[in-house]
Amino acid sequence: MILALINRLSGWNPQLFRELKGQFKPQNLAHTIATSLIFQGGLVLFYRERNNWQEWWLHLFQVMSWILLLILLVGGVGMLIADMAKEERRGTLNFIRLSPESSESILIGKMLGVPALIYLGVALAIPLHLVSALGAGVPLSFLFSFYLLIGVACCFFYSLALLNIFVKGSQAWDQPQAWAGCVLTGLCTVMSLGTMFSYLHWSSFFYQSPIHEWQWFHLPIGRNVATVHGFIILSLCLWTYLIWNSLNRRFRSPNTTLISKQQSYWSVACLEMWLVGFFVIERSTSGSNEFKGELQVILLALIFINLMWFLFLIAALSPHRQALQDWSRYRHKQNTDVRSQSPEEVLNSNFRLQMPSVCQDLIWGEKSPAVVAIGINLAITAAIYLPWILMWPADTGKFRAITSFVLSLSLILIYSLIAQLMLLLKTKKRAMLAFNAVAFAILAPPLLLILLSIDPKVQSVVWLLSTGAWPALQYASAMSVFLAFLGQLTVISLLSLQLTRQLRKAGESASKPLLTSSPS
Repeated sequence: MILALINRLSGWNPQLFRELKGQFKPQNLAHTIATSLIFQGGLVLFYRERNNWQEWWLHLFQVMSWILLLILLVGGVGMLIADMAKEERRGTLNFIRLSPESSESILIGKMLGVPALIYLGVALAIPLHLVSALGAGVPLSFLFSFYLLIGVACCFFYSLALLNIFVKGSQAWDQPQAWAGCVLTGLCTVMSLGTMFSYLHWSSFFYQSPIHEWQWFHLPIGRNVATVHGFIILSLCLWTYLIWNSLNRRFRSPNTTLISKQQSYWSVACLEMWLVGFFVIERSTSGSNEFKGELQVILLALIFINLMWFLFLIAALSPHRQALQDWSRYRHKQNTDVRSQSPEEVLNSNFRLQMPSVCQDLIWGEKSPAVVAIGINLAITAAIYLPWILMWPADTGKFRAITSFVLSLSLILIYSLIAQLMLLLKTKKRAMLAFNAVAFAILAPPLLLILLSIDPKVQSVVWLLSTGAWPALQYASAMSVFLAFLGQLTVISLLSLQLTRQLRKAGESASKPLLTSSPS
């Protein structure tokens, strides 16, 4: 029976079979079982005072929930990173890529097989956790949804860890400072997740809690445990699906962009709708000063989140020099072929119908510059946020909010142009230069204005051209806003012209030797 099970497993997922074969060695199994049993025994002995049995079981249940969660998330992410780094050092990662298995099968095998010993240790502790929950009076329905939620969260964070490895390269994770960053990131993630879970504790649904106020597009998702857990599980599943698309794409083609342009449009629409849904307000809500302040804080937080999100999108969508050069060369070659043909030949070959237009290539193409795609994503964001701002009550500063939001989107487009220009450079450190240039463009203007003691009341136009536009907006006139927007458009036009010139130059420099060497 065991042999049949092993054969069935090796047939279903060979990668998982190989991982389990490497992990489930007698010594590893003995250590895992002993560690799990010692941990459970030590925990029971730690809580020796049993004045109230239900309270005792509740403390045990809570402590075990946190520890098991930490082990699953931090331990699992760490083991996946270490395994992928080892595969890279040995040179076996490229060998795995060449196998006939699908990328989904390989990645699932990694996620299930690499942390298999952690799964085993946690599984051995589940009976005690289950007994403590029943002893504390925790409903079984809550317990089931809690386990499901942790499973989906593990899937999400493991996928995110693999994506980080493919983005940064496995070699980076060999360095001690990279591991320190990984641990710090894991702790921050667990802290934020823990804060969320603390609101989701089963007892919070029996007492007054802020979670009861949760709404999403006026849907009362905080009304009971099922809706809260269901909403979070669906959200994590959606983001895991989007991450998996990038994982599959990057696993097979390590040099391609992290996501395609089409995927970016869906991702932006999903994220923005998901975010805005939490802040849709009733039309009948009064416009008190306190409420007005809350809306402005929410808007500033959303502008900051969008800035971070679009910086990631710029990095994920922007192709590097070689891809841009190939794209530019292809365009020049097509145009050269057209010029060398007579009008009759062009008409007969129906070339115009076969050749994709430049616009289609910029919107959907894999190797074309990302600036147009970033602009479309910004338009999607504006189409979602502007109606939300227009729904605000009349005396809540809608004009200031719209102006600030539009100026922030224009700045993001400028950052994408700067990043694309840097990625077109010939140096190998173009990615680092792009990061430094964008960081300088974000941070330097407001810091310089502060150092020069330029008052936003007097020189509001200068402040409106930086990321610190919000304080100046309350003093800016309509003409100042118009001049600032005109200035941003001028910068966008100049950078676009420079990018076009550089692309044409890159394409010509590659095609000229081919044209000159052709027989006359």
